Amino acid sequence: MHTVQPGETLWAIANRYGVTLQELMLVNAITNPNIVYVGQVLRIPRFPPTPVPPTPTPVPTGIAQRVARLETQVEELTRRVRRLEFGR
Repeated sequence: MHTVQPGETLWAIANRYGVTLQELMLVNAITNPNIVYVGQVLRIPRFPPTPVPPTPTPVPTGIAQRVARLETQVEELTRRVRRLEFGR
């Protein structure tokens, strides 16, 4: 448990206890992190931190896919021209 003191923010309290702002908000049913009151008693979550899933790399589609394919073709043509010019 933590009692909010003057000047404290929810973010600072979460940081102090090594939890995320979202976890602190969840266990205390807080919907607006900007509204906390001096004297308010907050529960501090004791569960392990929530892992952040990696952001998936978007698969190129449409125009982006065509551009990627053209860039690959240009690279291959550049390699071929260099081999012809320099005998590599």
